[in-house]
Amino acid sequence: MKIYFLKSDLNQYQIFPKPKNIDDFIELDLEIENESILNTHCIVECNGEFKLVSKPESTLQKWDGEKWIIDEAKLAEQQNEVWEKIKEKRYKNGLGGVYIERVGKWFQTGEEEKTKYLGLDKVIDKINEIDWKCADNTFVKMNRTLLDEIFLQMVVTENADHVNAEKHRIEMMKSTNPLDYNFSTGWSANYEQV
Repeated sequence: MKIYFLKSDLNQYQIFPKPKNIDDFIELDLEIENESILNTHCIVECNGEFKLVSKPESTLQKWDGEKWIIDEAKLAEQQNEVWEKIKEKRYKNGLGGVYIERVGKWFQTGEEEKTKYLGLDKVIDKINEIDWKCADNTFVKMNRTLLDEIFLQMVVTENADHVNAEKHRIEMMKSTNPLDYNFSTGWSANYEQV
């Protein structure tokens, strides 16, 4: 069976009619019964010749002349891409607030709020307490004890998320398809989720 494969993308082919722009195609006479085999096989170039082989199991594979092997550069690129996404998730999760069970309230932990907590830490002992807005737009009396609880909870949740991110990085690095790795589990709860 004569099949015409597009030079720029060997996954695209034409059987009939013969392409008008034949210079853009490679003509192969394959010993196959019908074209359905092309669902599981593809054409590869090897030493200037083309041959029909089973399709790769992953987009990360390349043909080495005899078999499909992992393209290490492409794998590293995808691993870096997913690691950046994991770090972004970790960072955003740290901005999602902390829950202080004693008062039953969520407190914001965005960059602006963290700066406010640091400023408040300098003066809270002088003013004793102050009305403080919670994530749900209600107010509580902020004092040294509550401020310390917020700081402690921020450290605990951010550390837990750092540990979780590292666990996901390790597992993702083992994956043969990093772009499909699911890193959505194990993160600290945040205000948007409740």
